[in-house]
Amino acid sequence: MSKQMVREILAMLDRGFLPYDGEVEESVYVRLRCPSPARAAWFQHEGKTWLCLGCKRRCVTADSAGFQLLLATRYPVRLAFADLPLVTAEELLRCKTLLRPDEAMFCLGGISRRKFDYMVDSGILERHPALPVRVTAESVKMEMRKSG
Repeated sequence: MSKQMVREILAMLDRGFLPYDGEVEESVYVRLRCPSPARAAWFQHEGKTWLCLGCKRRCVTADSAGFQLLLATRYPVRLAFADLPLVTAEELLRCKTLLRPDEAMFCLGGISRRKFDYMVDSGILERHPALPVRVTAESVKMEMRKSG
């Protein structure tokens, strides 16, 4: 799957589209003049709009004819995406000698800024004397070992 496709899917999910797993009749593909029905990947929005990402045409239809009616689930389906870091805490600590507050907080399991400031003020994390605020990677490693 390409990066562009991932971006398109995330944008669709953000706009309220959900994957459509129902049966699609052949008549839908005939009506849309689909060149490759086997590659179809349908998403639907509130049962009113269907969009296919199976090919570059990105077919859209508001005609529900040919789409299997899906019953509402008892519990709502939720799709969630997190902002995942591009590096691990271990990689940060291996590559850097001084860490920004957000990097140190990430390495320490996502602690709050308030807790980070407390750890700096109380000497748990060793602060570099110059501004902006930086702490040593070594002091973060030591604290990770203690709580790990």
